[in-house]
Amino acid sequence: VGCNNFRDHYPYPLVDTEYPDGVWYDLPLEGRCDSPTGAWNCTWSYEEAGEIRLEDLEAQEPGHGYCCGGQCTGFWQGHWTPSDNDRRVAQVKALFAQRFPE
Repeated sequence: VGCNNFRDHYPYPLVDTEYPDGVWYDLPLEGRCDSPTGAWNCTWSYEEAGEIRLEDLEAQEPGHGYCCGGQCTGFWQGHWTPSDNDRRVAQVKALFAQRFPE
């Protein structure tokens, strides 16, 4: 089990990315259990929190250039720009909070 944040560049990514605050998690299947103890085979658990679909996010920003199945979106424009990526992350969080309020 482990994680690394993108800013550390260890062990990956080796270079800066467009998501500088990104984090990768490693959750090996053999470590999954109901109540983690820290033992080698019991290091993580999860509970369902809900899900949102990419199609729902994309529908919030009609556009052109990014089309699939006849539906075009502006959601992915600026995918090399950290500020646009921050905007997308905020949209994901907002839609999730709207659909699944605490």
